[in-house]
Amino acid sequence: MLKIFVVDETAESRHQLAQTISNHLTTAHREGVLLPQLSVVPLAIEELKFHGSPNLVVVGPGLVDAELSHLALVRRILPSVPLLVRLDAGRERLALIEQLARLGIDDVWGDSQSAHDFLRKLILMSSKVQREKRGSLVLVDSGKGGLGVTSITAGLGEALAVAGKKVVVVDLDFESQDLSRFLGVRPYVNENLQLMLDQKRPVTKEFVEQSVSPVWSESDNLWCLPPAIDGEALIAPNSAHSRTMLSIFEMLDEMFDVILVDSAGTRGSLLRTLCRVADQCLMLVSADPASLYVSVERLQRARSAIHPEAGLFVIENHTSSGLKLPEALREEFFEAAKLDIGEVFLGALPYHGAGGRWPGSGGTLYSISSARVARLFEAVCAQIGLIPEVSKRMAGFSLQGLVSTGRSLLSRSEPPARLSTIQEKAGLMHTAMQALPSPTAEHADSRVDSPAAFSNSTPSRVAENMFSAPVFEEDQAGATEKRTNAAA
Repeated sequence: MLKIFVVDETAESRHQLAQTISNHLTTAHREGVLLPQLSVVPLAIEELKFHGSPNLVVVGPGLVDAELSHLALVRRILPSVPLLVRLDAGRERLALIEQLARLGIDDVWGDSQSAHDFLRKLILMSSKVQREKRGSLVLVDSGKGGLGVTSITAGLGEALAVAGKKVVVVDLDFESQDLSRFLGVRPYVNENLQLMLDQKRPVTKEFVEQSVSPVWSESDNLWCLPPAIDGEALIAPNSAHSRTMLSIFEMLDEMFDVILVDSAGTRGSLLRTLCRVADQCLMLVSADPASLYVSVERLQRARSAIHPEAGLFVIENHTSSGLKLPEALREEFFEAAKLDIGEVFLGALPYHGAGGRWPGSGGTLYSISSARVARLFEAVCAQIGLIPEVSKRMAGFSLQGLVSTGRSLLSRSEPPARLSTIQEKAGLMHTAMQALPSPTAEHADSRVDSPAAFSNSTPSRVAENMFSAPVFEEDQAGATEKRTNAAA
C-alpha cells in the first residue's frame, strides 16, 4: 500500500487537494489502470513528524504562496521522501520551478494538467520508492492444464517449509479448488477472501489472517489461501477485484517469507497483475507438442509483463513414464520463445508414480516420493534464490508430511497379513530414523522434530510408501530385482 501525505496551509485546502487526488484515482480505476492501494492522509506541517514516513508527499499551492521556507522544513522532516508540489494556474514559471528544485522538490503538478498527467507522475515517482519487502512472490504457471502446476507448487511449498521458511500457497483454481482439496485444507472456497474482494471488509492483517489456513496441525510453516467464490470478477477486464487482490498480496508479503501462486487457471486482468508483482515466474513445460505451442505464447506474455528485475525460468516436468522432451525439440522451443536456454532452463523433474498418489495424503511429492525428487525440489528453490543452498540433511524428510500421510492412510482397513508386513516395514523405518542425528541448530527454526520422535508403536502406511514408491525410469532394472527378492 502506498501512503500519500497531503500538506497545505489550511484544513480546507488539504481536504480539497485530497479530494482531487481521489477523483483522479477514480478515473484510473475506470480505465483499468492497476495502481497499488493508496492511503491519502491530509496533515499540517506540525503533524508530519508524528506519522512516520510516507511514500509520497503532495504539497498544496497555499503553502507555496505563504512561504517557500515551509518546503525546506518539509524536506528536513522527510529527507528521503519524494515531494510533488501542486501549483495554481499562472504560477508554472521556470523561475519558480528552479527555486523549488533547489529546495529539494522532485516534481510539480500544474493546475492545468489533467488527471492523466497526475497519474503519470504518481506512477513514475512511486516506482522509485524502495518498499520494505520481506517475502518473495513466486508464480508457478503453464501454457495449459495437466502439466503438474498444482503438484509442483505443493512440493516447492513443503520443501521451503522444511527449510525453515514460512510459506503460503495460493490456490486460484476457482472451479475445482485442486490445490486446497489435495492438501486437505478447509474450507475449499474462501468466504473471508470474497468479502474483502467485494469490499465488504477492509484489507487488514486481521482479515487476511482469517483467509489463510495451516496445512498441518504439527507446523505453522506451511499455509494455504483457498480461492474466492466468484472467480469471474477477478479476471474480468477493468476489475476492481484485481486491485484489491494486489493489496491482499502486499499484506501476505508482510506475513510470509514466500508466496507460491498456483496460477495455471488464471487469465486476463488477474494474470497481468500477478506478472507485474511477481519476483520469480516458473513456467512448466512437458513433451506434449500441444503444450509447447501454447507455452511459447504464455512465456512471451509473461516476459512482457514481469518486472525487469524479476526472474523468468522454465522447468521441464515429465508427466508420464518415458515421455521426455527431445533435445532438438527443447532447443527449438526456447528459440521460438526467444529465451536463452542457458539462463532460464532449470532442468527436468523426472516422472514419479507418487504424482498420482499424493493428493489427499496429507503430504506432497516432496515427502512421499524418492529422495532424488526431493533433492530436485530443493535445487529449484536454491537456483531461484529462495534458500541459500541445498541442505545436507536427509533430503525429502518432512515429519509433518509423513505424519499427516500416515494418519490419512491409517484410517483405511488392511487385511491381517498386509498389516503384518506394514508393521515390519514401519519397524525397519523407525530403526533407520533413530540412527539419524537430531536436526542441527541451522534448522532449529524449521519446526521439524527429531526423527527419533517418529514412533513404531502404531502401524504406518508411511513406511510402505517410503519403501515401495515407484522409481525413475533409469532405475527400473534395480527396482525389478528388489521387488523379486521382496516377493520371495
